[in-house]
Amino acid sequence: MPGARSTGRDHTHLEVEDYDRIFGVLERVQDAESLTEFTGELHEALGTRFDLRHTTCFTGPTYDALFDDPQPVLQGRMLPLFRMYHAGLRYDDVFRLPEAHAILTRNAALSADELKDLPTPTRDYLARLRDSDIDGVRTIYLRHPGGHSLIGLFSHEANPAKANMTVLRLLGKQLAAIARHLPEHRAPALTKLTRRQQEVAQLVAQGLTNAEIAAVLVVAEDTVKKHMSQILAVTGCRSRTELALCLG
Repeated sequence: MPGARSTGRDHTHLEVEDYDRIFGVLERVQDAESLTEFTGELHEALGTRFDLRHTTCFTGPTYDALFDDPQPVLQGRMLPLFRMYHAGLRYDDVFRLPEAHAILTRNAALSADELKDLPTPTRDYLARLRDSDIDGVRTIYLRHPGGHSLIGLFSHEANPAKANMTVLRLLGKQLAAIARHLPEHRAPALTKLTRRQQEVAQLVAQGLTNAEIAAVLVVAEDTVKKHMSQILAVTGCRSRTELALCLG
């Protein structure tokens, strides 16, 4: 593989315990109805099955934009490190390199150790992590309807025994297949709405304004506004934009 070292043992030589860990994670996330629910379950499963308790999830509309995520999911030691990362280290993230993106697109998972000839700022970035007792730096790449996500996997050991790269690549490809069809947010419970409220919600999802909805349903615009307030209260959506995204 250009720009990377050997990928290690083939998945046909994995141990039974490796498959048990992989299937354990997949069972935990398979029923998720949104990316938010999926990543929440994934972080828990990575901790219990692989002993990976220092994890992150950065999401963005493009691969480059995900590194600027102002509110990523952070677990373990990564929470206190985030302020330092967001203040400037994110620009030198090892997985921001074009080579890393290319490998992740093919293999779904990558370790920083596999990249060579790193630029000085990137080497300094990894050194800062080592100063914080983080020697193992790995990631799993996901594509989904909302954009791109990286699941960061950090450990005190450079090569944690339960999470070798062959296992993580196999796991990453299965996770990517599930995430590919997940909306960013869980669809609201439309069954709890009245028939007229469901009609209003669907028209909102089509991008219609309150005035346009009123014209379609032949009701007063104030009536549509009242329906919208009730819809947001029942579904838990914070705005008509979030409602439209959930239904879209």
